[in-house]
Amino acid sequence: MRHIQTIENFQLWAEKAQSRQELVNAFIAALREYGFEGMSISTYTPSGLIVPEYTDFGNAPPGWIDQYFENNYGEIDPVIVLGRALKKSYLWDDALRKIKLSDEQKAFLKEAKAIAGTGMTVPLREKDGRRTVVNMYTSEATKDLHPYANHAHLLAIYFHSYYRKFVEIEEGLRSQVYSEGEDEHCFLNGTEKAILHLTLHGKTSYEISDILNLNMNEVFHFSQSAIEKLNSMNIDQASQRAYDLGFILGL
Repeated sequence: MRHIQTIENFQLWAEKAQSRQELVNAFIAALREYGFEGMSISTYTPSGLIVPEYTDFGNAPPGWIDQYFENNYGEIDPVIVLGRALKKSYLWDDALRKIKLSDEQKAFLKEAKAIAGTGMTVPLREKDGRRTVVNMYTSEATKDLHPYANHAHLLAIYFHSYYRKFVEIEEGLRSQVYSEGEDEHCFLNGTEKAILHLTLHGKTSYEISDILNLNMNEVFHFSQSAIEKLNSMNIDQASQRAYDLGFILGL
């Protein structure tokens, strides 16, 4: 009963989440009830290329994330390789016993053990043919995750459905960037509205730059333009004014 309550609580937290980070934090908190410590989610094109905007390493150490990408570990990580190929969820220890690992993969797993001793992967197929892999892990290499597998699988599916909503909102904002001219109902252009929307929900200039694929100079330029148009003192005041006037919507 407690495990079902954990899933129900997560759904309540997810409904209240105002950003992807809040959703990820809620997911990690729920996972701890099942003995996990961390998570990651990544999406791949049919040809196997990672889709950056659909990727999140949760609470993994930043240094490890940098190392992971710099060394292209995604190409050899057996957990990810299996996740892109298999259709059903699996516990890492069970799956890795059944395949022959290369020396390179063995070396990677030895290095990764300090962070992710063992875990579970839930592969999910997207409507456009892409595949998403949700990983849940613990640093305790000997921990038995079998008693939690079914509930963790269900929790990962719920998390993925909420996560997609945030990504789709961000993709919608990107489609507004550099839209031609100005909206007939609003004197703000698409890029300005996207920046104001993200600012309203607590995003920093650096995060906005990353989400909208703009450099910092461009973020500053469009922010200043919006501030002037809305006769505001700063971008926070401008974003609240744009919301009050109905130019941008909340999440």
